[in-house]
Amino acid sequence: DQHASAYFGHDTVITTTTTKGLHATMASNPIFALLWLVLLWFIAWPVALFCAGIWIILQPFEACFSSPVKSINNFLEKLITWPRDLGHAIKNCQSNCPSPF
Repeated sequence: DQHASAYFGHDTVITTTTTKGLHATMASNPIFALLWLVLLWFIAWPVALFCAGIWIILQPFEACFSSPVKSINNFLEKLITWPRDLGHAIKNCQSNCPSPF
C-alpha cells in the first residue's frame, strides 16, 4: 500500500491510500493458503527439524573444514528457513509455491 499524508494546521491531516494492495489481497485465493498450510505441516516442518539437527552438529566443523561443510550448511539453512517462506505464502494466499532453493 502506498500512503500519502498532508498536514494542515493542528488537527487536520488528510491521508490517501491506494487500493492496489487491497485488490491484490482480495484477488488471492484462500485455497492456496490451506494448501501451503498442509505442505508446511506435513513436509516443511519435518524436513526443517531434521536438517536443523544436522546443521547444529556441523556448525563447529565449518571453521575447520570450510569448503565442504560451508556449502552443506548453506544448503541445510535454505531447508531450515523454508517454513518461514511458506508462512509468508499462507499469509498472502500466494498462488506460487515457495521453493526452499
